[in-house]
Amino acid sequence: MDDHRPIIDFDHHSAEFARDPAQRLAELRSDCPVAWSSAHGGFWALTRLEEVSRVLSDPATFSSRHDLDPDSPFQGVTIPPPPMRFIPVEMDPPEFVAYRRLLNPLFSRATVDSLRPRMRACADWCLDQAIESGRIDLVYDLASPVPAMVTLELLGLPVADWPRYATAYHDMVAHPPGTPRLQDAFASAGAIAADLAALIAERRADPDRPRRGAIDALLDADLDGSPIPDGRLLDVITLVLAGGTEWARDLEVPGRELDGIQFAMDFLTQQNKRGAGDSESVAALRGTLTAAGKHVIVIGGGDTGSDCIGTAVRQGAASITQLEILPKPPDKEDKSLSWPNWPLKLRTSSSQEEGCERDWSVLTKRAVGSSGRVTALDCVRVDFPRDAAGRPQMTEIPGSTFQLKADLVLLAMGFLGPKKEGMIEQSSVALDARGNVRASTEDYRTSVDKIFAAGDMRRGQSLVVWAIREGRQCARAVDEFLMGTSTLPR
Repeated sequence: MDDHRPIIDFDHHSAEFARDPAQRLAELRSDCPVAWSSAHGGFWALTRLEEVSRVLSDPATFSSRHDLDPDSPFQGVTIPPPPMRFIPVEMDPPEFVAYRRLLNPLFSRATVDSLRPRMRACADWCLDQAIESGRIDLVYDLASPVPAMVTLELLGLPVADWPRYATAYHDMVAHPPGTPRLQDAFASAGAIAADLAALIAERRADPDRPRRGAIDALLDADLDGSPIPDGRLLDVITLVLAGGTEWARDLEVPGRELDGIQFAMDFLTQQNKRGAGDSESVAALRGTLTAAGKHVIVIGGGDTGSDCIGTAVRQGAASITQLEILPKPPDKEDKSLSWPNWPLKLRTSSSQEEGCERDWSVLTKRAVGSSGRVTALDCVRVDFPRDAAGRPQMTEIPGSTFQLKADLVLLAMGFLGPKKEGMIEQSSVALDARGNVRASTEDYRTSVDKIFAAGDMRRGQSLVVWAIREGRQCARAVDEFLMGTSTLPR
């Protein structure tokens, strides 16, 4: 069999795949819809609905079972497998059916409706925090905390612990395999699991305990006449808590794993929480990130990069350098070429005016470190000559390599669009050329009936004011769709 199976070079965690996943999957569907990849120990890649449906409908041949023993052939549905099990997803019939039937009432329409006031209250609290701080990131400050708070309340766990859960499960999906950040996330999730296991044992030992949520309901339930084992119950809770978020663009260079190379939003979120009055233990659950006394390099030139500069200035950085891969824009736009498009010209933010060195046409080649921490970046200057078709092609300039001292490197290179795994893939909505959900600003309808899209998922990474505007307009579009007319503002 090994001699005849089609082999492909495919790694769904790679930067190459992240740059244009839709195009790569389209190529596989066309050229080799069923193939073998040796990445992450080897796996079969199925990219057409027909083959995927056949697999899902044949549990006798294809198993979702996950044994935590690394030598077991049953490694679950995640590649590579995490050191935890998600129940009932990683089960086979008939056991899967029994657990699914047990869990369905906990996520019924009536249960969800009963939580709606709490959802609104949590969202209002998050928005109030953002208003106080003067800025908001829709993922870190709203889309991540609100589900975490509501889920904890559903389970009967302390809602105030939401940052711990949200951070661990966010990092489990945000960082690629083999990176220290992912290992840290696994360690944090393991510590959460240990605490939950102790809580389950404590509550089970007290039959007179007050019933406070889904955990107590599952403790009281029976499965085929027997209580749910503690280990299985822990696996169920782990699945309920796990959630996704947007995928930040990473720096795929040798040395990326060194301490001191951080995503910009991890750095900025901590400072926002400090500004909101949170204690350091709450603001910096995974360790304090600070620019104080450090040589800081910010890679990326957008608004997020400017926020990093201003924050680093206020924290007392020794020096701040901002790198951009594109050429330096002209001081004044060419009006004959710009209108009606956004004019290309050099812009300087208030944060940049506060103090930083800016450099353009710079490509990072390698991170240099000592004792596991970053100490410098090796860089090279690049040019963008045009090919025969007039397209710019990035080219390294010979003899232009140089090194920058660095104690803290902040990655502000944008996001790779909405995560495709899960809701977007399952809904089969059409995507635009940039990988965002395709929908117009007239009715915000996607290609699938009764599914609407707005904000960054539709337009790509942008400002919060655009998200607010599109959210209002989309709400009106949904109201018109349901009621035939709407009095909501547009």
